[in-house]
Amino acid sequence: MRNLTALPAIALIASAAPALAADLPERPEEIEYPPLQYEPPARADYRHELSTGVPVYMAPSHEFPLVTITLSFRGGDFLDPPGQAGLARMTAAMLRRGGTESVPADELDEQFDFLAANVSAGAGPVFATVSINCLTQNLDEALGLFMDMVRHPAFAEDKVDLYRAEQIEAMRQRNDDAQGILTREWDALMYGEDHFEARRPTAPSIDAITIADLHAFHARVYQPGNLIVGVTGDFDTGPMLERLERALSGWESRGAMPAPPAPTHEPAPGVFRVEKDIPQGKVNIGLRGITRDDPDAIPALVMNDILGGGGFTSRLVKRVRSDEGLAYSVGSRLVTPVEYPGEWRASFQSKNRTVALAAKIVLEEIDRIRAEPVGAQELEISKNSFIETFPRRFESRDAIVRTFINDEWTGRPEDYWRTFRDRVRAVTAEDIQRVAPAAARPGPGDDPGGREVVRDRAGRSGRPGVDGGVLRRGLDAAPAARPLDTRADGLKPQLNSMDHAGRPPHTGGLFHGRSLEVLFDGSLERHPRRGQPVGRSVERPSRPWSVCATTGETPVPLGETPAPLGETPAPLGETLVPVGETPVPLIRRAEPSPGRR
Repeated sequence: MRNLTALPAIALIASAAPALAADLPERPEEIEYPPLQYEPPARADYRHELSTGVPVYMAPSHEFPLVTITLSFRGGDFLDPPGQAGLARMTAAMLRRGGTESVPADELDEQFDFLAANVSAGAGPVFATVSINCLTQNLDEALGLFMDMVRHPAFAEDKVDLYRAEQIEAMRQRNDDAQGILTREWDALMYGEDHFEARRPTAPSIDAITIADLHAFHARVYQPGNLIVGVTGDFDTGPMLERLERALSGWESRGAMPAPPAPTHEPAPGVFRVEKDIPQGKVNIGLRGITRDDPDAIPALVMNDILGGGGFTSRLVKRVRSDEGLAYSVGSRLVTPVEYPGEWRASFQSKNRTVALAAKIVLEEIDRIRAEPVGAQELEISKNSFIETFPRRFESRDAIVRTFINDEWTGRPEDYWRTFRDRVRAVTAEDIQRVAPAAARPGPGDDPGGREVVRDRAGRSGRPGVDGGVLRRGLDAAPAARPLDTRADGLKPQLNSMDHAGRPPHTGGLFHGRSLEVLFDGSLERHPRRGQPVGRSVERPSRPWSVCATTGETPVPLGETPAPLGETPAPLGETLVPVGETPVPLIRRAEPSPGRR
């Protein structure tokens, strides 16, 4: 009987199979999906306010018996006084590590461990945060200890001395990483070495910070007039607000910190090179850009996604990595701060002998996205990538709270996220061309005629990507090479300023810079796979690039010895200077002399 009752069910499944097969399309691209229906959360639903006016963003959930409280303060590197770079980060680190006025540092660690509380503190360029994650059942005790740490830090002298020693030891190693060097020097070239975006702590600046300085910075920044609170996890809203009222009671408010200052430095166009004995060059090519709230910010995001920011669907990855096999890592990035224009840059890493060819292809793709409308399918793929991944921004309660805290700090409009996808959908191919980096238009006053080549002091002409030469229009005096970052032991890599064109800013398109043309020419070496000349390029109108920076050895043609640009620098590692003393400069400035090619 059991077998007989099973037969009708089997027959039913068999009869349904042809119907299901008939509904399936023949090819995957023919599958149709219903439109994604998603509405972002409203900021007002998560925002509360304490009696003191402190904003609190809450997103309760009861899946796990854990609570996370984050205190967000405006105050980071931009508040570091002259000569004390690193003060903001040291204050944040010692807030956690230095104990409180009533609890020594080691005992504080033990108590947090006993309560299973994970406590952290840190500072960045603009903001500082302090957070605690603990079990719901330990919340009251852990929160009391946490607020004692935030409000009454001791900054124990032995812990501060240990932190100083750690930072100086890290400085001894930071010129070992070529990517770190490139990032550091790029920031200085883009924003100016005195702007907080480019400042880096040195041994003298760390030694100059006293415990009194830590207390003064703490009193100025870590206070309720400069605070937004975020809470997620297993709690009820009413009781949590009462806890926070008690925790912040009696805490003196000193007002909010100012917005970070805009850089006054204007990037000098040119090609800047750091020599380092590594098997591949690391390259940034770019210029200053726009602010986050610029009317063209969303078209610029889509443009960058198509050109180099979209991973394997982007043009730079397809050509430089997939088609030519010149780089594993290649792409572009659009940085849009709120208070001042940021930057756009393309980056890649390639073997020394193929750096010039890879750079040539990158510049060709920048030309192309400005000169030719992007295809309809390419544009649709890019826009859909923003639209269909949009819900990820709010995929967790922590993400929701972080987003809304940042929005409040930066004054983002209430309806920004509600209208974001519609503004992405409205981007056209003409918008992409309009906002693309101005790579192909001549700058004001450019003369398509006379060209000059940078030469070294011995009068030898140079070739970009080969021996440091750069073809330019209108040779002006090259800027002095900036001494690179001072390590604790005084070692510096060499920076060669390879080119400078001092014409008025070029204002075509969204991005602004000055005119510069780099001619990658003269190399005899062939691309190993395709037999193409490495570094060969046709002449084209000048490029308003602010900076092209590279690290790595200079690519050398087969059988040739490169002519050094300027004097030969002292080899990295020969000159050692004790910590705290003034290092002997290892920089040799390249003095170009006019010449005709």
